[in-house]
Amino acid sequence: MGVSPLLRPEKASDRHSTPSRATLGLWAVGIGTLGQVDSSVNIAFPAITAWFEIDVGAVQWLVIAYLLPMSGFVLVFGKLGDLYGHRQIFMAGLLVSLFAQFLSGFALSYGSLLCLRVLQGLGFGMILGSGPALATFLVDEDVHTRVLSMYTMTFGAGMAAGPIIGGLVIDVWGWQAVFWYRAPLAAIAFSLLVVVPDQTQARRHPKLDIAGAFLLVALLGSLLFILNLLQHSTINWLLVVVLLFGLGVCSAAFVYQESRAPEPIIRLEVFRNADIALLQIASIAINFAGFAVLLLFPFYLADETELSPSIAGVILAMSPLGMAVAGLLGTRLVSKVSATQLTLASPFLTATGLIAIGGLPPTLSILFIVPPMFAVGAGLGLFQFAFTDWAIAAMSRSDRGVAGSLFMVTRLVGTVAGASGISWLFQALTEGGLGQGMAPGSGDFLTGFQITFIAVGGALLVVSIPIALFSRS
Repeated sequence: MGVSPLLRPEKASDRHSTPSRATLGLWAVGIGTLGQVDSSVNIAFPAITAWFEIDVGAVQWLVIAYLLPMSGFVLVFGKLGDLYGHRQIFMAGLLVSLFAQFLSGFALSYGSLLCLRVLQGLGFGMILGSGPALATFLVDEDVHTRVLSMYTMTFGAGMAAGPIIGGLVIDVWGWQAVFWYRAPLAAIAFSLLVVVPDQTQARRHPKLDIAGAFLLVALLGSLLFILNLLQHSTINWLLVVVLLFGLGVCSAAFVYQESRAPEPIIRLEVFRNADIALLQIASIAINFAGFAVLLLFPFYLADETELSPSIAGVILAMSPLGMAVAGLLGTRLVSKVSATQLTLASPFLTATGLIAIGGLPPTLSILFIVPPMFAVGAGLGLFQFAFTDWAIAAMSRSDRGVAGSLFMVTRLVGTVAGASGISWLFQALTEGGLGQGMAPGSGDFLTGFQITFIAVGGALLVVSIPIALFSRS
């Protein structure tokens, strides 16, 4: 993560001395986050499904096994950072990620790979739960918005570089290398943090709200399995009803627990503002729709083009590149409009890009898809930056880890819903979906692809318009 001199808190006379704690710390946060962003795995979906002889319905568990522990526990890790120090949690996440990434390339079965994906998710949850807070504690308060902008740019850069690097290493070493190449980056970030003194963060040591933590994971897990069950052609309605009952019980118990816990995972009063509730809905909606690119585009590039994995990776990187550029521009934009307004406006950019992707004639060159893909990512990037900036500004310094993690929870709900809902819609449109005997270039595939993108983009517009109209900010 490049560090502007404006973000360095040392005096001018210190600029030619040993690199400051802030500079080393920000580099460590940037490299650690950059190296563990998971977008390179998506370009490996076709190779992984072929290697383990599974269909596309099963490949969604590569996403779910990673996202559930990552996003389910990210608020817990954020709270642990608030209580005991974000640097310690970040370093633990780097160690877990290094171990899991190294072993993933040696997985002998799809089941063992999924278990290692769970570990990867936990490691990245520690990194994401503590990274934004750690970065802001390393600098003066008056530049924390600029740090968050650069953090979003780093996140987008990691997502953009992932498919490119993934495609290159798949060409040379196979799908296993999409995990191996990230382990050294975790080691480098850990080494930098070892020599960085702990951040000047007020430390508290009350007991963690363990009951609230488990209830949060239980309710998110129940929601996940409900969404997964609903995508199948034959639905076990009894199990759905049982899980819905469990979801209701866990949700009510979580609200009760958080209202009485001395140190709750998240303070519920933050959700009493109507605008905050609207932002949560917008976050779910934009992440639901945006997942269409990550889920379907690798298969589109494999089935509808003759591009090599490395070139396909470059095309797939256009959306996260838009996210990185949005992060770079975030500070300038938020100085002109409020973070809430920017958060509510960004879904329109993503929706426009999705509809444009679905509406482009198949006879056009693949390069015509690049601008709308960039627009999808730019909308997601602006949303992530503005949402995190708003959360950190709205919550106290003592809850900064939770504030920085809040976006990841609604991102989980939206992404998992997208993994299930978009997969179900696409398979319904193509009478079986990917991996069910359709030849490359078949009309069923292309028609399903186009309709799916237009539908999710249109749905995002339908949801975003009333949210923007009812917002009071």
